[in-house]
Amino acid sequence: EEEPLPSNHLFWNRPKIMITPHIAAVTDPKEAAKQILENYKRSLSGMELINSIERKKGY
Repeated sequence: EEEPLPSNHLFWNRPKIMITPHIAAVTDPKEAAKQILENYKRSLSGMELINSIERKKGY
């Protein structure tokens, strides 16, 4: 399956199907802090951020 579902996917119009966000696990604060720091450093140096969202794809 494609993620997120395309806007024309039949699941969006099914009353017995609830679409929810993809949430895989609990966030470990220490690991999250490492990623935030890494992205901060990347941002300062003009590098691409890791694990960034893609608004055009809907997530």
